[in-house]
Amino acid sequence: MFMRTNLEYAQRDAKEWHEAKSFFHHSNCQHQQSSHSVPANRNHVHRWTTPPVGFIKCNYDGSYVRDLTFKGGWILRSDFGRFLGAGQAVGKVTNNPLESEFQALTMAMQSCWSKGYKKVYFEGDNKEVVAIINGKQSNFAAFNWMRDIRYWKNKFDECYFVWTNRQCNKAADILAKAYLPRDSYSHFHSCISSVIANTLLDDSVL
Repeated sequence: MFMRTNLEYAQRDAKEWHEAKSFFHHSNCQHQQSSHSVPANRNHVHRWTTPPVGFIKCNYDGSYVRDLTFKGGWILRSDFGRFLGAGQAVGKVTNNPLESEFQALTMAMQSCWSKGYKKVYFEGDNKEVVAIINGKQSNFAAFNWMRDIRYWKNKFDECYFVWTNRQCNKAADILAKAYLPRDSYSHFHSCISSVIANTLLDDSVL
């Protein structure tokens, strides 16, 4: 019985490893096939920039403090820079900053989809997350997160994942660290919250 159990565990681990390897190979192939159509990201700028016409931009960020509950924040703006809304949510405890970013992105994608947005630029300040999603880097520890990202990505007509510097992602960072209204677990701001008003003013979107 003991040997049989070990064999079953080994077979299951081998199957999961094979699935993860196939998943990242598929992601790399998708990136190579579609990379020519991804608009260039203006990473050299130090102020928030609008997305291409017809898209909205969703900036997201996740907070990470060891052994404490995760919080994520995101903000939606139009191709004219108009404020469309912002969200905050409490999630499960994460093990590292990478997991926090993935969880924040997943929440942001769910929020955008629920609001009916189908063409979205998802912009964050973690280079590793963006590299993994775009097939430029592999990380088997991110396999389950990537499976969720792919699931939600397929619900959009078009979406891109781009990196930006922290200064351009400041509003999302503030939301990720701020207290939620009335100690709720999730909240969507239809109006501009006072905690990000000055930052949005600096971004020239008010």
